[in-house]
Amino acid sequence: MACAARARGDEQTVYQRVFQRGLACVPAGHNLRASPRIVMDMEIAAKGMDLIEKSIAEVEQEFGY
Repeated sequence: MACAARARGDEQTVYQRVFQRGLACVPAGHNLRASPRIVMDMEIAAKGMDLIEKSIAEVEQEFGY
C-alpha cells in the first residue's frame, strides 16, 4: 500500500503510528509491507486497513498535507 507521506522520514512516522496501533509491518520506501495470514476474515483485513488509513491521515495532518 502506498503511503501519502512525501517528505523524507514521513514514511517512518507512518510506520511508527501503525505499529503503535498494533499492526506489525515494515517500511519499504514509500510502501508499508505486511505479511498477513493467507486466510482471514474480511473484518480483520478491514480493521488492518483502517489502522493504516488512520495513521496516514494523522501524519498528513501533522505535516500539513
